Amino acid sequence: MTPEQWARVTELFDTACEQPPDRRAAWLDTACNDAALCLEVRAMLEAYDTDPEFLEEPTGTVPALEDAVADALVGRRFGAYRLTRQVGRGGMGVVYEAQRDDQEFDRRAAVKILPAWSAGFADRFRAERRVLAALDHPGIARLLDSGTTPDGIAYFVMEFVDGVPVTTWCRRQRLTMRDRVALAERIAGAVAFAHRHLVVHRDLKPANILVTTEGHPKLLDFGIATLLSEEGGQSLGTTRTGHQSFTPEFASPEQVRGERVTTASDVYSLGVLLYMMVADRHPYPLDGLSPFDVMRTVCEVDPPAPSTVAPAELRHPTVGDLDAVVGKALRKAPSERYGSVAELVADLRAWRSGHPVVAAPASFGYRARCFVRRNRTAVAAALAVVMAITAGGVATAWQARVAQRERDKAENRFRQVQDFSRSLLFDVHGALARVPGATDARRLLLDRAVQFLDGLAADAGDDNALKLELAAGYEQLGNVQGNAVSENVGDTEGSAVSYRKAFTLAEEVRLREPEALPPLVRAMKTSGDLASVLLLRDDPQKAEWQARYESLVRELERRDAGGTYALDVAKGYSDIGRLRVDSDDFEPAERAYREALRQYERVPLEGRPILALRDNAYVLKRLGGVLLRTTRLDESEERYRQALAIDERVIQLDDRPQTRYDMTFTMSDLALVAARRDNWTEAAALWARALAIRQGISDADPKDVRALSGVATLQGRLAGVAFRAKDYATTVSRYQTELRYREQIYALAALPGRLADRSWAALRLAQGLCARADAEPRHPDRATWLAEAERLVHSTARSDGKPSVNAGSEPEYLEVHDALAARLAAH
Repeated sequence: MTPEQWARVTELFDTACEQPPDRRAAWLDTACNDAALCLEVRAMLEAYDTDPEFLEEPTGTVPALEDAVADALVGRRFGAYRLTRQVGRGGMGVVYEAQRDDQEFDRRAAVKILPAWSAGFADRFRAERRVLAALDHPGIARLLDSGTTPDGIAYFVMEFVDGVPVTTWCRRQRLTMRDRVALAERIAGAVAFAHRHLVVHRDLKPANILVTTEGHPKLLDFGIATLLSEEGGQSLGTTRTGHQSFTPEFASPEQVRGERVTTASDVYSLGVLLYMMVADRHPYPLDGLSPFDVMRTVCEVDPPAPSTVAPAELRHPTVGDLDAVVGKALRKAPSERYGSVAELVADLRAWRSGHPVVAAPASFGYRARCFVRRNRTAVAAALAVVMAITAGGVATAWQARVAQRERDKAENRFRQVQDFSRSLLFDVHGALARVPGATDARRLLLDRAVQFLDGLAADAGDDNALKLELAAGYEQLGNVQGNAVSENVGDTEGSAVSYRKAFTLAEEVRLREPEALPPLVRAMKTSGDLASVLLLRDDPQKAEWQARYESLVRELERRDAGGTYALDVAKGYSDIGRLRVDSDDFEPAERAYREALRQYERVPLEGRPILALRDNAYVLKRLGGVLLRTTRLDESEERYRQALAIDERVIQLDDRPQTRYDMTFTMSDLALVAARRDNWTEAAALWARALAIRQGISDADPKDVRALSGVATLQGRLAGVAFRAKDYATTVSRYQTELRYREQIYALAALPGRLADRSWAALRLAQGLCARADAEPRHPDRATWLAEAERLVHSTARSDGKPSVNAGSEPEYLEVHDALAARLAAH
């Protein structure tokens, strides 16, 4: 709808409201000859008749709950919590501060309630409980409990957030522009998390985003949140309801017009919030306007650029880029805004790091200016070279001196070109890793990276610094080719070659600089990576490289007396533990994991980079797995809970597919702990949540081997749960899915472990088919099931059952294979 059309709609609506109710329809038919505009006006009149204040900002009152009733509830107990004071009201409930009152432990909480007689709100209240239960994120207030009292009052208990609205926090703390944008990034990250769980908030505003005294933002009040369909991100509700609940100052134009709500609505509201954070004022002057003037302003008026109205102390050299980001989020047409909140977050992050933003014009000059801002020193030096060259020719002696100096500078510039080129290759690859379906493009880029690094290595000569840089490049190349524990394109053979090149270069430098620690660190890391990939390939040299790696880790620990490389030593012991587990040496693995944790404790949590936080969580998970194997369930669960807390912290700092995938391992292993305690309901719920995350990542890039494997594993876990419940139809369906994924993985790289995974999946499907045939002897498809089971068993060889991370032992495989073959032969 164009601004002119919207102006005509509101004009017609204003005049129609002045007509007697029984004459409005006839008057509208006479006054308007545009069917689409008439339909819009009729919808607005219908909503107006249902609720004459549907365009007004919520007053904060709950009509069904009078003040006296609300106050009388203070002191009453709801579940394990006793209400202590009323702290606020929203469009559909009253919020109280409460204290846990069951002598178990002390905890403050926020309790939101709704009386039973407010039937119009009850369904939405229950919907909010369902929404909150699905949103487990450090930036969203957590749901602790919920229920309904005997007298019919619905309630839920939430984490109590003791904080102030985000805009108030920005002013009180006198945050710089960069700090404000960083805070907006974290808030948007929480909204993106909700969107990934198919939830649109619909009422993002400062009052619903509190910042704690520690500076952590928390998103509140999903009371009017909308659940989305799986297919297209469209809201499942109707286009217009009798009760419109939103805050006009922060609502998108489509919300104001009563159109269908999508994630683009939250993008717009975040744009308003970002405007207020960076300009310290609302984008529109709405005070004193009538509801319809507010509607016209929101739908038709473009706000001024934030930089033109922001206080002087908030001005920033690159504020023009930030204007573009805010402006794109605030576009009137949803299709012209950012396609997702994640894209907005990416632009905010790019602005803070000095990179080009998508919202700004993609001209060469613009990108060049961004490069200059990020590389001021190098560019200034290069400019000096140019000026020196052009100013030459004064005297022969002077020219000789300049020539020598320029040769030195040229060598330095050449080195900078090397650094820049290698960085560009891997920066681009990292960006492509986040693009759905980009595996083929990543492979092409990696082929070019191999050629580039090989060319530099051939000319490295005796340059030790360049050799170490190249070793790091080859190591990174090996990681993205086929690392055993991180996202990769499945080229384990190429990965092993790259790691060997990296190790050779690091060892050459070690021989020349035997006292220096950086060459030792590089040699240690690459030997560990090589040991991992050789183990994955079942290479005969795997034990040799594993022993070499353990020796280098202990050498670094011995020589690093000051603890400079404590995090590297910790990662070293972590990898020793993983390699030991993969070789079935569980006692040495446990010792290695505990030593890794001791090393991590030497560095405060706040002082670690994100990669070290991820590694710390990984160690806790691996130790939890060893403990689970030896049935020490309490400590195992404790370690997994510690890992989950770090996972959530990492996602808050760096919310992307890989960090979310890492968290699924924690959830999956916690499910194993629950299963060991025979709590299969909890186990199934955890596996299902983890599967939803992995499935989304796998669907985005069907050639991501790690994601494919993760989905297959969890399909198998859930099939096992169904088998225990004797739900054989579900069992067969999930095992069929697992086998399909295992076959895809094996087709990408025919490794021994993947063959074992595929064969195990085939045997488990055969078991499921036999169980279903036995449970339903009169089913017309019984013979078909048994024939398929027989085909599956014959398609696997007894020699397929080599040990595998995702499967059982070889003797167990032989036992299952032979038992199925005998059972089907008898049939």
